Amino acid sequence: MPEMDGLEATIEIRKREEELTVKNSDNSPLATRCSHIPIIAMTAHAMAEHRQQCSDAGMDDYVSKPVNPQEFIDAIERQLPSPQTL
Repeated sequence: MPEMDGLEATIEIRKREEELTVKNSDNSPLATRCSHIPIIAMTAHAMAEHRQQCSDAGMDDYVSKPVNPQEFIDAIERQLPSPQTL
């Protein structure tokens, strides 16, 4: 990305989520919809320390390249709400 990398983007998204949560702490529909945006890292870096950097930035999951389609599907499914919460 020309302006910022994925780590920086994730940190900014998490900051904005926090701001929206604080501003809408009355449990309004906006607060519920914007409370957390799932972010899955997709990167060529497969080292454990890079995975930790992604987690520390606020990413929810991690898929390394070359992407295994089933691993990607599994990562997405882990971010979907459970049927009990729908």
